[in-house]
Amino acid sequence: MKTKRTVTLELQVQLTESEKATRIEALIDVLEKIRQRDEAKAAYMRDYRDEVRPLVEEKNRLAIILRDGTEPRDVKCTEEISGAVVVVTRTDTGESWERPIVDSERQTEMVS
Repeated sequence: MKTKRTVTLELQVQLTESEKATRIEALIDVLEKIRQRDEAKAAYMRDYRDEVRPLVEEKNRLAIILRDGTEPRDVKCTEEISGAVVVVTRTDTGESWERPIVDSERQTEMVS
């Protein structure tokens, strides 16, 4: 006994010229939307980099401070010129060190 039925299958169908033109217009629209989104993404990434750059720099600065256990600060010091050297002494800790005298300090020493 034979049974006949009607079914719908998805098969390849040759497009008409009108259908091709419609698909071309659809493709152009999709490509333009992609271009616009890519442009928006690029602008966002530029803004993101500009906003994140100072944060990364601050993170790096803090990491170095934590790694070294020191940070630069203004500290009052005294300087005593002694011949060709200047003895620098921290007023907070009393630590001192010597450094070479510079020409402008030599002139100051002669005036004093």
